[in-house]
Amino acid sequence: MIKMKYSLLITAYLFVLTTYAQNGFLSGKVLDKQDQSELIGVNILYGENQGTSTNIDGEYNLELEAGTYSIRFQYIGYTSKTVEITIQAGMNLKKDIYLISASTEMDLVVISAGKFEQKLEEVTVSMDVIKPTLIENKNPPDLEVLMNQSPGVQVVDGQANIRGGSGWSYNTGSRVLVMVDDMPILSGDRGTVEWNMIPMENISQIEVIKGASSVLFGSSAMNGVINVRTAYPKGDPETKISLFSGIYDTPKREELNWWGDNTRRFQGLTFSYAEKKNNTGIVIGGNIYSNDGYKGGIVFNPVNDGVGDFGYSTQDSLAPNFGQLIPVSEKWGRFNISAEHNSESVPGLSYGLRANFMALDQYQSLIFTHDS
Repeated sequence: MIKMKYSLLITAYLFVLTTYAQNGFLSGKVLDKQDQSELIGVNILYGENQGTSTNIDGEYNLELEAGTYSIRFQYIGYTSKTVEITIQAGMNLKKDIYLISASTEMDLVVISAGKFEQKLEEVTVSMDVIKPTLIENKNPPDLEVLMNQSPGVQVVDGQANIRGGSGWSYNTGSRVLVMVDDMPILSGDRGTVEWNMIPMENISQIEVIKGASSVLFGSSAMNGVINVRTAYPKGDPETKISLFSGIYDTPKREELNWWGDNTRRFQGLTFSYAEKKNNTGIVIGGNIYSNDGYKGGIVFNPVNDGVGDFGYSTQDSLAPNFGQLIPVSEKWGRFNISAEHNSESVPGLSYGLRANFMALDQYQSLIFTHDS
């Protein structure tokens, strides 16, 4: 009786070895072709309704009978890939698969309306979104010029007005809140917006809320919100360079042609670079702009220190450019950098650094004399 029991165990063991030897194994990783990162949960399909998926490390493992298989790898946001694999008995084949990210037209998503992601068609307030295509077509030097392209929005003397409801509050704050990535950029002293500080070369989209938003954003948003969302690198490294130049034509009225035969020009250079690698994204941009201006006036300080002074005094004459005809011109150079890292050890944690540097030389005017 004991001898028969051992005989049955040996027979069963030999049967398992025979079955195991008839199969082969296919294993490997599924990776992003761009940054070599592991893809979790990739669907792997073969045969008739057979398959598996990659684990948290992007690895997969299949036990297959000897033969030829057509194996399909599918993942949301990536182009599906099908490979032909031949498995022999006892084979242990390792093969890494690289998937290419696919661009898909999706619903427009905004954040400013409720401080969380929403589809634009689900927003209950009047809202406009300006995309980078409009910026490229119009080529505005700063955001102040671009905002006049949004219906119902006007920027007059640096003050944003939405549907005529803001009024003019120069040097006393703003009734339209301007933000960059949800951070207000109104100056602390005058409450005005430095439009030329906003990095036009790195804009993803501009969200404009047309209506009172003080409940969410405070008293500065009494008449609306302009939220500039900067771009974040995705996919392949991308470099953009733009050059532009133009001239001001001679006005028909001779009284306005104060520059004579000289040519008034404006020109600029814009560049940006974006790259994402190993969960770290970096964006670098810059802008150089020069504008000779078509306005001009005589320099003096309107100090009324005597009867019939009309603004000309001893104090005025001390200015080095006193009495000269000076154009209302501007020149600036701007450089910005943004770096952000997504933590692998703490899901949902991201940290980074953003900086913006600018040098500005600008003449401003408050009033012009009549030309009669």
